[in-house]
Amino acid sequence: MTKCPLFSFNLKYLKLTGCRNFTIAALNNMVNARGVDLLESPRAFRKLGSLEVSGYGSPLTVEDGKCLSTRLTHFLWEGEIFSTVS
Repeated sequence: MTKCPLFSFNLKYLKLTGCRNFTIAALNNMVNARGVDLLESPRAFRKLGSLEVSGYGSPLTVEDGKCLSTRLTHFLWEGEIFSTVS
């Protein structure tokens, strides 16, 4: 039985193409939530490593880009690679 069915524990990579039905704040919240320890689950099993977004239609602010890139290993927004921490 899954302890937290709302989280996919094996999700490591997310690619959103042509999807405009979300806010940048919601995306930030999702990335942040996946980095928070939940129950006894080790952080490494839940952390999202890669995120690619294309077809959103709006540029990402520098502030949002920095915020997301500090929590991801690989981050690409509309073809622009944001520097990430290793």
